[in-house]
Amino acid sequence: MSGEPQSPTFRAMLAGIGIVIIALMLVCALGDVLKIAGSPFLFIPGALGIIQTVGPEDVRTVEMAESPTIVRLLHPGLYAVYVDDADLLTITDALINANGNPWLKVKALDTGEKIPATLIDRGLRLYDTPYAKGRPVINFAITRAGAYELTHPRRNITMSIVPDYTTGHETLYNLIYLVQIALLAGIVVFFWRRRTRTEREADKTQREAWIKRANAYWEKHAAQQRARQDKRDDQ
Repeated sequence: MSGEPQSPTFRAMLAGIGIVIIALMLVCALGDVLKIAGSPFLFIPGALGIIQTVGPEDVRTVEMAESPTIVRLLHPGLYAVYVDDADLLTITDALINANGNPWLKVKALDTGEKIPATLIDRGLRLYDTPYAKGRPVINFAITRAGAYELTHPRRNITMSIVPDYTTGHETLYNLIYLVQIALLAGIVVFFWRRRTRTEREADKTQREAWIKRANAYWEKHAAQQRARQDKRDDQ
């Protein structure tokens, strides 16, 4: 008998520990959770050609243990560099606050042309690709495909280089999210009101039926009272 009350307590402790672990995992991976939550909103606009989206095949992962490194970029345009290292992110933020130069230098391997790089002074956004770890910290633009030399701090980590389709189009992306969130909210409200309306109609029907039964009962009771009174009067 003494062991029975302990079982629910032990299960509650395990459940509490599990909740804490899940909460810590979500906090530590909050950036990834944010990007994963935002990515479904880009599917329909991307399929309709309203925006361009990054696929897993577009992400180039670069080891930072050696510097410089060579990477081949297949398409001209703007690129963003993603990192997921706390130390390097702190350095990036310090450079932004000091109006310093980016820690990454880019050079075209065939011509020796130096490609300007720019620090990205914003935080993580819903429209950042979930296929690259971390957040974008630097972007640069190339005018032709080819091999490029990247000079960077040496770290036993990786950085990701992805096409940057969002810079300069932030208003469009924000509008896409606002419109779709508003539509989803409208759909939820519609079905909620529809459900509650059905429930209200059912409650109304039930109340009316109860009132009818109550009225019938009291009418019958009153009729019986009158009948008994009439009987007494006849006697």
